[in-house]
Amino acid sequence: MINRRGMVFGFLTGAAALSMASAAFACVTFMGKVNVVGADGATEVVGKGNAHGYCSTGRPTTAAAGNLGEIIKITASEGTCGDTGALATGNKLPAGSYQVRFNNELSYGYDGTYWTMVPETGCFHPLNTATSSTIGSFDIDANGDGSWEGTLDADDVNGGPPVYATPLTASNICIGLAGKGMLAPFQLLAI
Repeated sequence: MINRRGMVFGFLTGAAALSMASAAFACVTFMGKVNVVGADGATEVVGKGNAHGYCSTGRPTTAAAGNLGEIIKITASEGTCGDTGALATGNKLPAGSYQVRFNNELSYGYDGTYWTMVPETGCFHPLNTATSSTIGSFDIDANGDGSWEGTLDADDVNGGPPVYATPLTASNICIGLAGKGMLAPFQLLAI
């Protein structure tokens, strides 16, 4: 009986650890400052540098917005975050080639001041494989600078028909590389 209890306890402990590791892998550490500009709206976000979260002064107060086929511009640069515990080394994204992704589901809600992300709706989360698509890539240099310009076309939208925004909802547009990146609200507008 003692051996069974020990085996069950060990199994449950291992399962919990794997579950937490999986959740940690699914998250993207928000680093640097990212601007997303659509044809009908723009946003700027700044990461904490050490967590899946925005700096208190870098939370999105606006959402980027546009229609299918319109130009979207993303610019990454060095940011600053004075939050307690924020890492000075997290003020910019590491050099490398970053994916640009879009998650075709409602991922943000607007409370009148800030856009707040719905949990587990990030472009890199394994639960969103069917709704998330890669729409481009770009390089970020050693200074944390880089930019991408492209479009979100109908054939880039996964998971069914496009999910259009309402005035208080937005989807996710994301950049990422090896667990580091940024997520921002993007309102896909119906024509």
